[in-house]
Amino acid sequence: MPASKLLSLDDLKNSPKCLTVPFRLTCGEACLYTLTDLNHQSGSKFIVNGDLHKEFELVWTKTVTAEMNSTWTEQAYTTDHAAVGLSFLLIPHLSEFSVIHRSRKGHGFDYWLAPKGTTCRSDLPFDGASRLEISGIFRGKNSHIQGRVQQKLKQTNQSDSMRIPAYVIVIEFSQLTSVFIRKV
Repeated sequence: MPASKLLSLDDLKNSPKCLTVPFRLTCGEACLYTLTDLNHQSGSKFIVNGDLHKEFELVWTKTVTAEMNSTWTEQAYTTDHAAVGLSFLLIPHLSEFSVIHRSRKGHGFDYWLAPKGTTCRSDLPFDGASRLEISGIFRGKNSHIQGRVQQKLKQTNQSDSMRIPAYVIVIEFSQLTSVFIRKV
């Protein structure tokens, strides 16, 4: 088993740089709330499977507040934002990319990826770009997770004419696992 790498929710304040800090922190807050709701503790093991296998130690320093309890009551919305936050942290560890831009609805993917170190840009698509589709599951069996992965891979077909790779990340929060797939 490979050694665990540290993955900190606190790092969302610094990355991905091309998206606003308030949005990144909102996704981190949703993630903190979801993890706490499922009784995970800072330091929990987070496993990524699919095209590769990696193990992370997921850590955070904040605690859920009364305001967060009032804000994050809608589970599907919260889980989606939590998955986005974790994906922002994961993608640089799983690929040579970082998130650079939100995609428009109808393209079949959520975010544009660019090689690490690329400056923020809006001339999309560009050489070296990739696509990222994200999904979160609050609590699901392995068959549900695999079904969601297939659904998300199919969803990216809408933009296959761009002829750039697509990455799919599906995060299941109760088991604290993820599936990561690269589609070329």
